[in-house]
Amino acid sequence: MTETTSLHSVWLLAVPEEESRLSAEVETLSRRFGTPRYRPHATLAGDLPIDAAGLASRIGAVAGGHPALTLPVVAVETGAAYFRAFYVRLAATDALTALHAAVRTAAGADPAHPFLPHVSLAYGVPPGPARDTAQAHMQAGWADRPIRFDRIAVVRSADTIPIAQWTVLQEWRLSAPN
Repeated sequence: MTETTSLHSVWLLAVPEEESRLSAEVETLSRRFGTPRYRPHATLAGDLPIDAAGLASRIGAVAGGHPALTLPVVAVETGAAYFRAFYVRLAATDALTALHAAVRTAAGADPAHPFLPHVSLAYGVPPGPARDTAQAHMQAGWADRPIRFDRIAVVRSADTIPIAQWTVLQEWRLSAPN
């Protein structure tokens, strides 16, 4: 399978200093729980069966029409889903919801698809006291601290592609905030 025929995703990426903080959290949890390392991101649309070049041309146009975002953190949460085992849940602001719909529309996907905005900090962490303790510790560190996002990216990634093979193909800056 080549980049052109593979599944792709569109990610929202944090400003460099926020991305560094998120990456440090991913690294800490990876060491603690033996989970995969990856670039932290908020998925706007995933598992898209569209060629990379076609998706990139459409997403580039979307990026310039949407402002950079500062999103409140709602909570640090855990769950049963592998890709949402340990994550920072973000507020579904009007601007974020509009960007999500614009990206999905540009990709030829349903813009009303359910959306739980979040940045995963660890995949596949099993439930238990160690996860609960880590969640409580991280909750205190993320409470009342928004995350700023200034880029979107087309990525070769999907549930069926090994995490170590996820590849950012192209990034665009969102327009300056209003």
